[in-house]
Amino acid sequence: MSVEGEINIGGIEELRAKLRLLPESVQEQFYIALEILGERIAERARSLAPVRTGRLVSSITVTVTRDLILRVRCLVPYAIFQEFGTRYTRPKLFLTHAVEENMPKIEEFIRAGLRQAFSEVAT
Repeated sequence: MSVEGEINIGGIEELRAKLRLLPESVQEQFYIALEILGERIAERARSLAPVRTGRLVSSITVTVTRDLILRVRCLVPYAIFQEFGTRYTRPKLFLTHAVEENMPKIEEFIRAGLRQAFSEVAT
């Protein structure tokens, strides 16, 4: 079992629709920027994650789909127990905090993307 989170942001459907109207080169730049943002989140999660063997840290991955879904996941089976804790251990919240710290960047990314999409489609 891995730890995976999904963020639903208002306006994303509108952004997806507008993005499909843009030239392929502009779309590609948008996806690259989203991957960079995902890597920032993953890097922060890696710095916050508990380290015993390094396996947890090295299992943190980033994927971006063409539907503008950004996934930052931790793939080791015990990640969920590290993230949320158990009856015997306290939660570490390394992924949660990484996303929360980057939320202003995520929101700005969406706003900038909408502005660019609207300006490209309007011209």
